[in-house]
Amino acid sequence: MRVGLLIGLIGLALLLWVADRLVKAVRRVRRRRAMTRRLTAATDRADAQLEQRLVARQASEALTSFMPAIQRPPSDVPGMPPPGPARPRAARKHPAAREHDAGPAGRRPPRSGEHPARPADRTGHGEPAARA
Repeated sequence: MRVGLLIGLIGLALLLWVADRLVKAVRRVRRRRAMTRRLTAATDRADAQLEQRLVARQASEALTSFMPAIQRPPSDVPGMPPPGPARPRAARKHPAAREHDAGPAGRRPPRSGEHPARPADRTGHGEPAARA
C-alpha cells in the first residue's frame, strides 16, 4: 500500500511537471508569433519609408536635372555687396538674452586673465601661516 501511494505521488509530481512544461511551451509559441507579427509589420513600415525616400530623391534629382540652377550658389554682381539673408532675424524679446558666443545654456562663460592669488597669511589646510 505504501509503495502504491509513493508511486502515485511520484506520478502526480511527474504529471504536474509535464503540464507546467506544456503551458510554458504554449506561452512561448504565442509570444514568438506575436513578435514575428510585430517584426513583420515593422519591416513593412521600414520598406514603405525607404520606398518613399527613394521616390522623393528621384523626384529631386529629376527637378535638379531640369533646373540645374538649383545647385549653383547665387551669383555676386561686381560692385555690389553680396546679398544678405533672405529674412532678417527677429530681435530677442528678453532683455537678459545671452550672447551667441556665450556657449551652451546653463554654463558660465570661461574666465580669462589673471586670477587673484591666495594671501600669504592663508595656507589653506588650517595650518597657521609660517612667519619669517
